[in-house]
Amino acid sequence: ADLIPLWDYDAPDTDETPRDASAASITAAAFIELSTMVEDGSKYFGYAEKILRSLSNETYLAAVGTNQGFILKHSTGSLPNGSEIDVPLNYADYYFLEGLSRYMDIKNIKYKDL
Repeated sequence: ADLIPLWDYDAPDTDETPRDASAASITAAAFIELSTMVEDGSKYFGYAEKILRSLSNETYLAAVGTNQGFILKHSTGSLPNGSEIDVPLNYADYYFLEGLSRYMDIKNIKYKDL
């Protein structure tokens, strides 16, 4: 419902299956870029906006001073290998910021105005 994917598309959709904020942030940034390249990009932009909103809620967005200084919580690197499960990942933060920057550019939102 929040458009944050499971760690792998083949994973069972249960409460115990970790979500992957890193995949979501990459997807959001890519959808915003794609929305500028196709004839009817509004559907891609809409999906990106929903993902960014989900990543910006308390479930995924870390409170200041927590999460080892990372912005996003709940990323998964490789569940089958027992590596990076439900942790912050630097590329999740990078693409989240990239997606927000692209979003703000399209919406003509200036950081100083926030």
